[in-house]
Amino acid sequence: DPLWSRGLGDVYKRQNLDDPIPWEDELGVHDIVSLLSVIHWVKDKNRVWNFIGKHKEVIYEGHESDSEAEQNLRKAGFNTIISIGLSERGRKIFHAVK
Repeated sequence: DPLWSRGLGDVYKRQNLDDPIPWEDELGVHDIVSLLSVIHWVKDKNRVWNFIGKHKEVIYEGHESDSEAEQNLRKAGFNTIISIGLSERGRKIFHAVK
């Protein structure tokens, strides 16, 4: 079962992105989505990128090269992509906005 956590106006949810149920509909669209190193482990990467593309703003860290990450974010519809730091694994973290 998904885990929901509520803080000061923020809502966090843990979701298995390989689940065959239409989790995209349940999650809907939010102000910002944080994806730190998750797409690498998902079987249907296109499904997740389609979900990401529905949002106006994301924080993204991937396993692919920096140029591939930027290319994937652009394909998802993001026009402004800025490197905002490095993860503990030494991978770039991007802030992408439509």
